[in-house]
Order: sequence, then C-alpha cells, then structure tokens
Amino acid sequence: MEHILTMAFLTQTGKKTSITINGVKEDIDADKVKALMNLIIEKEVFFVNGGLLKAIDSAQITHRAITKFDLK
Repeated sequence: MEHILTMAFLTQTGKKTSITINGVKEDIDADKVKALMNLIIEKEVFFVNGGLLKAIDSAQITHRAITKFDLK
C-alpha cells in the first residue's frame, strides 16, 4: 500500500497551495507532519504564484492500494 502526504499551505497573498509527497512512512503522525510543514515555512524553500508559504492550512494522508493483473 502506498501512503501519500498532501500538505496545504496559505501563501503571502492568502492563496491556498499544496505539496504532495508520495511514499511517506506508514507510521508518520500529526506531530511529524506539523514539524515538517513549519520547517518548510521557516526555511522559505518554496515560492509559488501567491508568494512564499506563510501558514499551515491542513494536511492529510491518502492510502492507495494497487492491484496489478497478469494479462499475458
């Protein structure tokens, strides 16, 4: 099963933008996600159309299961 983390931020202009990371660890928790998001904001590593990321909006984990069929 694949675990996908989506983090939503507010920019300098109040626009909402998100960053998605595939393949996160299964045991990630809210405290780790919040620490990561705060670090991203603090280090100003992303600049988007709405400017720098300035505030945490939300975060979620999506669990995706893939079933492959052998059709040969």
